[in-house]
Amino acid sequence: MENDKVRIVLADDELVIRKLVSALIEQTEFELVGVAADGAEALTMCKQLKPDVLLLDIHMPGFSGIRTLKNLFESGDMPIVILLTAEDQTDIVDDCFRYGAKYRVNKNSRMDTLPDVIRTATAT
Repeated sequence: MENDKVRIVLADDELVIRKLVSALIEQTEFELVGVAADGAEALTMCKQLKPDVLLLDIHMPGFSGIRTLKNLFESGDMPIVILLTAEDQTDIVDDCFRYGAKYRVNKNSRMDTLPDVIRTATAT
C-alpha cells in the first residue's frame, strides 16, 4: 500500500457486527468507505469504491459471501479479502480461500485483533 489510508468495505448481515467492526476501524489509521448488509451490496460497493480491503461475512441471506467472492474472483478486480466468520466447516472456508480470501478472523474470538490482521494483510 502507498502512504494513503487503507480503504475498507465491510459486509456483514448482523447489525451488531457492523457496529462493532465500524467502531474498531474508526479507532485506527484505516478508512471505512462502505458498509454493506449483504453480498450484492458489497459487490456493488467494491466495483464502485475500489477498496483495498473487503471484510466479508461468509453467510448472509440472499447473495452470500461465497457468491460475492466468486464474482470478485471472476472479475479479476479483487481487493484483499478478510473473512469475518464463525464458520467452522473446513470445506466452506477452503472454498473461500480458493476464491481469493487471504485471511480469516473468527467472530467468536477477540475481534480486537482485526486491525492487526488488516495491517498484516496490507503490508505487502
